[in-house]
Amino acid sequence: MNYLGDILIIDDEVEEAYNLSELFAKMECIPIILKPEHISSDLMMLPKIVCCDINLHGTDDTQNFKTIAGLLKKIYTNDKKGLYIFVAWTSHKDKLDALKNYIKADADVHQPLDFLAMGKDEYINNPQKLKTKIDSIFKNNQGLKACLLWNNIIREANDETIASLSNLASKTQVDLLALLDGLANANLGKKKIKDETTAIIKPISYILRDNIERKLICSPHQKQLKRILKKIPNNSNLSDIVKSNTNSILHISSNVTHNKIIPGDVIKISDKELKSVFRKEVSLELKTDIIKKGESVNSIEFALLEITPDCDYSNVKTHNVNKFALTYLIPSGKESKLDNEYYKRTKIKIIYKEMEYMFVVDCRYIFSIIPKKNFIKNRIFSLRENLFTSFRQQIYSYNSRIGTISF
Repeated sequence: MNYLGDILIIDDEVEEAYNLSELFAKMECIPIILKPEHISSDLMMLPKIVCCDINLHGTDDTQNFKTIAGLLKKIYTNDKKGLYIFVAWTSHKDKLDALKNYIKADADVHQPLDFLAMGKDEYINNPQKLKTKIDSIFKNNQGLKACLLWNNIIREANDETIASLSNLASKTQVDLLALLDGLANANLGKKKIKDETTAIIKPISYILRDNIERKLICSPHQKQLKRILKKIPNNSNLSDIVKSNTNSILHISSNVTHNKIIPGDVIKISDKELKSVFRKEVSLELKTDIIKKGESVNSIEFALLEITPDCDYSNVKTHNVNKFALTYLIPSGKESKLDNEYYKRTKIKIIYKEMEYMFVVDCRYIFSIIPKKNFIKNRIFSLRENLFTSFRQQIYSYNSRIGTISF
């Protein structure tokens, strides 16, 4: 049951909430109890269940409903929205429908997944009854339940990651900050680090990933997830647009806030900038080669993919010179077959600027150049590790083949 995560109980009489709090605790959930006046938009939690007393202002239903709607607006702001269940914690269950209609009519309220009513004496000493009641909500939405289970696994793995780092620092008798600096140095090399935050991301992500995998194997959640995923129909087919979206989630990172160019970064360049790299005009020729006949070549955008080997960074071999490969962004449906040897294994459909594009890496063109100042601001996304490693291997394999090179 603890997959629900954070639970918030709101009651002007805190003592009356203790029984409900104890009930959730028996289901491995530890709720927070707050009075209405303590609810604010700065609340450091995003509850999955909000249990709220209906009669916060005596018997004036309209005033009570208005107050409850206001509390939900403070909890779930435009910047903090999430799935949650609203539970009317009350001795007047008959008022739930009226409250439900009032909240649904308020367009400014982030709507709950479902509404429940619980009598204040109905579930005392019976946590199983409450569990059955809440579980019924997920009966027809197993995908949501799987995501909540996954959310809990990540939360537990995150706690274990911090513990692992702290334990390693203690075991090696080194300051924790010095340990983090050592991980950053091992990743990108001390002399190349300009953004320590970026340098430490990958080492910590490895520890977190190991903990997540271990939790999946050893946790009781694993069995629940397995049962849920087994219910997926064997003939479940995804449309092309869904595949492009899932490709983007799995292989593309839009987080390009780091202040130095690193392997996997994709930098948009103009036709004019490409001419300076080639030292001649080639833009129209390249675009014509990959666009469908009759389609406008102006829809194709050029970009550079940073492909410098990781070891060159850690061993300080680059001397400020980075390696880049030429890439294309082509609106989906406008590209040709793209089955030539130099880009048939380096293409993928993604979502870019909220549209479906084919992202293509051209193995023929590799440039060793010093990154320009505008490269930082012109980054559009980064390739994640698995796709980037595959693409980079194809690029170097193509350019190291035996025989006469021909473009």
